[in-house]
Amino acid sequence: MGAETEYGFSLIKTGAGAVDSSIASRRLIEIALRRLPHLPDSNGIGLFLSNGSRVYLDCGHVELATPEVTSPLDLVRYQAAGDQILAGLAAELGQQIEADPVLFKCCVDYDCGSTFGAHESYGFRGNRSSLPQQILPFLASRLVIAGQGGFSNLSPGLEFTLSPRSVHLVHDISEDSTSSRGLFNTRDESLCGEPGYHRIHLLHGENLCSRSGSFMRFGTTALVLKMAEAGVKPTNGVAMVSPLAALHLFASDPTLKAAAPLADGRQATALDVQRHYVGMAKDRLGEPWMPAWAEPVVSAWERVLDRLEESPETMTRCLDWKIKHCLYTRHIQRRGFTMEEVESFNGRLANGGAKRSAAKFLALRAELLEIDVRYSQLGARGVFEQLQQAGALEDDLLLPGSCSVGDAIENPPQGTRAYPRGVAVRELAGNSRQYRCDWDGIWDRQTGRHLDLCQPCRTDVQWTEGRPSACREGLAEFDELDVADNVRAFLMRGRLAERRAE
Repeated sequence: MGAETEYGFSLIKTGAGAVDSSIASRRLIEIALRRLPHLPDSNGIGLFLSNGSRVYLDCGHVELATPEVTSPLDLVRYQAAGDQILAGLAAELGQQIEADPVLFKCCVDYDCGSTFGAHESYGFRGNRSSLPQQILPFLASRLVIAGQGGFSNLSPGLEFTLSPRSVHLVHDISEDSTSSRGLFNTRDESLCGEPGYHRIHLLHGENLCSRSGSFMRFGTTALVLKMAEAGVKPTNGVAMVSPLAALHLFASDPTLKAAAPLADGRQATALDVQRHYVGMAKDRLGEPWMPAWAEPVVSAWERVLDRLEESPETMTRCLDWKIKHCLYTRHIQRRGFTMEEVESFNGRLANGGAKRSAAKFLALRAELLEIDVRYSQLGARGVFEQLQQAGALEDDLLLPGSCSVGDAIENPPQGTRAYPRGVAVRELAGNSRQYRCDWDGIWDRQTGRHLDLCQPCRTDVQWTEGRPSACREGLAEFDELDVADNVRAFLMRGRLAERRAE
């Protein structure tokens, strides 16, 4: 499994305002080129690092893909390592140009109404054609444990939602990832050469600051996929009339009392649906195909659902959406408003009835949106980090063991092809004109040597001589490309565009 995180990034200069985010992102990649051991990727817009991860530019923003790992705890570690790597680069860039770097993982932009992605990838060897039916109810209800929390950036008012990303999903199933997004994405790009292997690509989720929330996000999803792969049919009994409608309903109700219609005529809350899935997983803990980390995930899963139902206030120190809901409710009260008044103003704004009497409400809205973005800001000025340092949170409450990040910043994980990739990157860093790297291999353009990484679980560093059999068509087209020059040329084009704009 692995994750891709899209970061918002800006540089704020005193008296000069903010540097355009796409310009700031390009400069961040330039710093990475100079400071981090790396090999350039084949697309010419990114770098593979010594811990097996990839940093790159995508649609003008910085994105980091973790290395492939085999447990949710490792995935949490490598996501946190990616955060620290980029935060360090941002701080260095800020010092160089005397600007305040702002790097954050908020999943929506409140100015332009767009959304940032937080994609997930899972290896899967089962029947992919029936998978949507077996996982959609789970995905629609997962936000009770893995929602980022925040506000709808498509609303003129203040509409709290368990999942700000959810308002940007318009289909149950879709092949598109940038528009007409679906709850289940049909992309089937395996990025490997192993027959029968699929990469399930999920894009409905959100970046979380809570490590416990991230552990639940990846662990529970992987178990549901594992059951589907084994032919268990985990959705039997909770198939929904409309998973998308259920998602929107659940997201709008922080009390978790809202119930969606099931295909058999019953009604079920998000907690009901999640209890069905955790029960299915618990009953199969003894199966040989269950991973070694399944039991602690199931235990934490049950614990969260019990607390959300019986004592939800205990989750306001652990899960992102609960932390935020408590934080924002208190801020609203400190500003002299009640939640009923907020809902009343929402209706007036939606109907074009906002007048001068709503000025205080609009000021409150601006404050809360600012706090929401700052919540996920990386570094000491981030709201989550400040709460953590103040001892107000229990970030590791649900984790089954140590979540140390130091080793993950420089070294790759064991058990997947990320290990030989990371080892090779460290050994070959500095020879970027000679080598190119991709998820499925590393190629020596001068000698023809090849490190075959087509098998996701390959762990040996074994180079072969001569031309490899390509995992993907068109490998020969890259022979004459200098990928390092491509990266620099891409960045230079951005710099030239900056000068023309100035």
